[in-house]
Amino acid sequence: MPRIRSLLAAIAITLTAIGGAQADEGGRYQIVKSTEATAWRLDTVTGEIVACRFEGDAMLCGSTETAVTREKTTMKEYKAEKTAERKAIREEELAFMERVIEMFKSVVGFFMEQERARDQTATTVSADCDCKCP
Repeated sequence: MPRIRSLLAAIAITLTAIGGAQADEGGRYQIVKSTEATAWRLDTVTGEIVACRFEGDAMLCGSTETAVTREKTTMKEYKAEKTAERKAIREEELAFMERVIEMFKSVVGFFMEQERARDQTATTVSADCDCKCP
């Protein structure tokens, strides 16, 4: 039993060393297969991720311009940015509602003036009339 453990430990150490060497040899990019026809290429230096597809024996990857890059912001900065975006949206909505209220006030004011003018005209006409009502 101790011999098997020693053998397994030696195999594990060897595989770990080989895996580490392959990772070093792999260099800057890591390829992660997602489906039979596609994979992702990760740039371990910049964090850039590019979609690739397999055509025959070739792997064709998108250009750097179309790549997705890792955000270089902290969670605190991200939350602050999202809070600022939500605040800006709320301010825009509030400004819009204030404009709607002002427009509504002006429309109501216009109709109130029309009603007052109509009432004054009716009062003036009835005061000028010498009609005898039965």
